[in-house]
Amino acid sequence: ILLSVIGVTLLSGDLSQVVFYAAYFVLFESLFGWTPGKKAVKLAVRKYDGSRAFPARIGLRFIMSIWFWLATGGLLWFLGEKPKNWESFVREQPLTAMLIALLFVIYALGLLSMAVTRGKQAFHDSLTGTIVMYDMPR
Repeated sequence: ILLSVIGVTLLSGDLSQVVFYAAYFVLFESLFGWTPGKKAVKLAVRKYDGSRAFPARIGLRFIMSIWFWLATGGLLWFLGEKPKNWESFVREQPLTAMLIALLFVIYALGLLSMAVTRGKQAFHDSLTGTIVMYDMPR
């Protein structure tokens, strides 16, 4: 749910909230390895070797994940505002229709990357050398 909120926030252009979300993820995930939501379901963000990921890597992970949040927010907006007649919508607003199609492709690629990678990693985790794993007690 939070990822959808971030996507909608990014689409609205409210950068102060984006800064808040960036600080939230970077601080929690670099200090503890988890956000409160991940902790509740016993998940943590780590480097491939299981060690703690430091702020620069977590910050890069946040930046690289923005495309997926934009797609999520854009798709939620579209589902709430979807046109009654798709054919006339495409004719009247071709750029918006192409953007929506692109969002579906981006979202699908993000899900596909989680399905086909060995560690079930999202695309941004593959790019940043991180993985979301079960948090083992120390």
